[in-house]
Amino acid sequence: MAYFAKVSSDGTVLDVIVADQDFIDNHTESSDDHSYIETFMDADGSSERYNYASKGHMYNSDAGAFHKLQPYPSWTLNTTTYLWEPPVECPSSGYHEWNEADGAWVEISA
Repeated sequence: MAYFAKVSSDGTVLDVIVADQDFIDNHTESSDDHSYIETFMDADGSSERYNYASKGHMYNSDAGAFHKLQPYPSWTLNTTTYLWEPPVECPSSGYHEWNEADGAWVEISA
């Protein structure tokens, strides 16, 4: 069994299913609107498909990469890992959340 993302023609992940390759090849509906692309649970930003697909994520067919939606307008997509990166690194101590208006991390109390 393997995991397959149902991906729309615009690259949006519509669903993720568990199936055998035979099912994908012979029993899924054929459509120009979507395709099934294998995704991997152990994807870590450096392995095949880069990241595990989830409903609502995107698939970049040119790179063969799944990635989340852009969390904030100022964040950029790292095309080596296909992970979104903030313009300022998050401090390593304490708990922080991104403040887009200020373009900075704000410490929050636990």
